[in-house]
Amino acid sequence: MLRAAQSLPSIQSAEGSVDAQSSLGSAPTLESAEGSGEAQNPQSFSSPPSTQLDEGSVNAQDFIRRFLGVPSAFVHPVSKSRSAQYMKVIKSLQFRKNEPLSSSDPDFPYKETLWIHEPGWHYGWDTDSGSIVWAVRIRPWDTLEPATLDSYKHSIETMMNASCCTPSIGNNGSQNLKLEDKISGSRIMAPLGEKLTQSKSIHTKHGSMHALGWHTTVGEKNKDVVYYTVSSSSNRTVEKFSKLLSGLKQVQDSYSEGLSSLLPSAHHKVTNEAIRLDSPSFASLHLFYDAADPSGSICDMNFPNSLTVTRSNFSNFSHMDADATDIAYGWWWTARLLDKNDWILDDAVDHALIDGGEFLIGDFQTGVLLSKCQGLVEIFWRGEMDEHCTLQSSSPPDITRFGTSIQITAKGVRAVERWKQAGGSQDRVTTPQDRIGNAVLRLQKRSLKDSN
Repeated sequence: MLRAAQSLPSIQSAEGSVDAQSSLGSAPTLESAEGSGEAQNPQSFSSPPSTQLDEGSVNAQDFIRRFLGVPSAFVHPVSKSRSAQYMKVIKSLQFRKNEPLSSSDPDFPYKETLWIHEPGWHYGWDTDSGSIVWAVRIRPWDTLEPATLDSYKHSIETMMNASCCTPSIGNNGSQNLKLEDKISGSRIMAPLGEKLTQSKSIHTKHGSMHALGWHTTVGEKNKDVVYYTVSSSSNRTVEKFSKLLSGLKQVQDSYSEGLSSLLPSAHHKVTNEAIRLDSPSFASLHLFYDAADPSGSICDMNFPNSLTVTRSNFSNFSHMDADATDIAYGWWWTARLLDKNDWILDDAVDHALIDGGEFLIGDFQTGVLLSKCQGLVEIFWRGEMDEHCTLQSSSPPDITRFGTSIQITAKGVRAVERWKQAGGSQDRVTTPQDRIGNAVLRLQKRSLKDSN
């Protein structure tokens, strides 16, 4: 992550960085911590930001803008240590109510949250460590260059199609309130002073999460590394999955370009880590291993192995991921339902039509106020290091907000290593083409059974 020179002081304020309704300096009403077992401490979540930039803050802000080559960037001073009390309230709230957070909940510390929503580049500058710890870029569609817009829209269509022909992930640990989720690896901890000794699942999971890429096997015998599966609900669904595979390289390129232009240091780190860990890209369709050259790559493209796509008012609990790196990056956009299995981009559909669904990085008291955003929203965050979640939302039945992320998962890395150590046999791999073949066989058996 980008760090300022040691001589630069910490930023205390950033011009235009705080929403008028959401002053970071507002003292919390600790009724929201009632019943949490927390001591009723009257201290505020954070000290009030200065109304004027001091000389040191101006120098630090200018350094970041010049270093990144974004003269108009918003630089927001944040602090994990000063957000500790805020996080206690957040964790207690979701624990007591046994459901993901909602910004419309009167107990939610809305006014104590730094809300990001203005078009442009936004960077969270951690005054404790001197690092950029999150980044957000908000771009109305008409501000993108025509070639970029065309490429991005094709990538988005591929991801929307993927959400229609892959099953919803049922073991997503971030949608269950647990002490430590052993399936997904997501760590959701009980607040201090409160006991959580067993799984405490919510009654209804909100929305759906879909995935493309390589992961460890779950219940598939004699397999080490497998590609996420396709739904075998119909021939049309399987055909849609088969067609979208050729578009995944463009999705990879779009995300690579997006992250490299938003935060070059994060892009540099995740690409280098993907090579070092030999992480097969979600866009790689085959794996290969040469026992005579064990140091050689197992795929044609090293990149994050996992691409997740959420929609239909998805929300989850505040958590940290179990990833192999601290780099997570994703896109958010809105779409309209064309029919029961097709989503399309529509110029008349934007984030304002959906209430809630904010992306919250609780460890830094920051949220992306998506309902006030326009067009494409990109977010970089440190998923493996910082608490984050998607808040509850509500939308018209034919409209949804998509959210995505690319990550190098720890379990994916371990699966690849296990496969290599076992000799790298193709018999222990399930490819996308294998998934298609298996789905076709299931459909044929179903059709034969129905005809008898």
